[in-house]
Amino acid sequence: ALGTAGTLFQGLLRNPLADPFLLGTSSGAALGATAGFLIPGLLTIAWLGFSIIAVLAFVGALVAVVVVYRLATRGGQTPVVTLLLAGVAVGAMVTAVQTLIITFGSHTNTQLAALNGWLTGEITVSNWAQIPVEASLIGLGLLAAFALTPTLDALALGEEMAGHLGIHIERAKLMIVGCAALLVALAVAMSGLVGFVGLVAPHVCRLLFGPKHRLLLPTSALFGAVFVVLADLVARWIAAPIEIPLGVVTALVGGPFFLALLSRAGVYYRW
Repeated sequence: ALGTAGTLFQGLLRNPLADPFLLGTSSGAALGATAGFLIPGLLTIAWLGFSIIAVLAFVGALVAVVVVYRLATRGGQTPVVTLLLAGVAVGAMVTAVQTLIITFGSHTNTQLAALNGWLTGEITVSNWAQIPVEASLIGLGLLAAFALTPTLDALALGEEMAGHLGIHIERAKLMIVGCAALLVALAVAMSGLVGFVGLVAPHVCRLLFGPKHRLLLPTSALFGAVFVVLADLVARWIAAPIEIPLGVVTALVGGPFFLALLSRAGVYYRW
């Protein structure tokens, strides 16, 4: 899900540094999870087999993206630069609120440790009932993303050229942002804030398979999923019984690999 979301965001923003957490999704999810961990009584609530942490993180991520998109839209137009700036501003404000909750709230060291584990990434599937729901929603998100591949290829030529090709630019932006936000929200609800995957998976697959989104989207999804599973195995095994945060492993293992691949590609890498 994160690999596909990263590909969608990079295709929309036409920026190789675009990350699926860029539009406030990580900050919104973190605020929701913080409320779930630290507000008394919430941890006992569950819905459809999901803990309140997963539900609040999912809702927080989606709400943050909606706020960012509404703030960036004026007169039916949503400029990419304004979207990025609104994402940075909203993310900073939401993070400040989260910090205030942690600073002034009454909580135990156990609650803070659990929150820190979620913020640094961890797979938190508590029962099998979660799997069909999560898999169905992610499957729908991936199908919607795949349907957007012609639009992403057109946007790679620039908004003006895409418009000449018959693409409704603003509608396409809304669909891409909505699909990517849904995938990110579903991912963070189950795994916390696992960084690096959504940024690197699209680049690695672009280096290996080229820029055509019909191939890039499914390979990014597969690469991101395999990478997270392997990183989670390493996090649980390498220092057992201590579990290393998943986000730390994805950065330490994936970073050097990606830099080596990028260095090998050299001047042949084209965005």
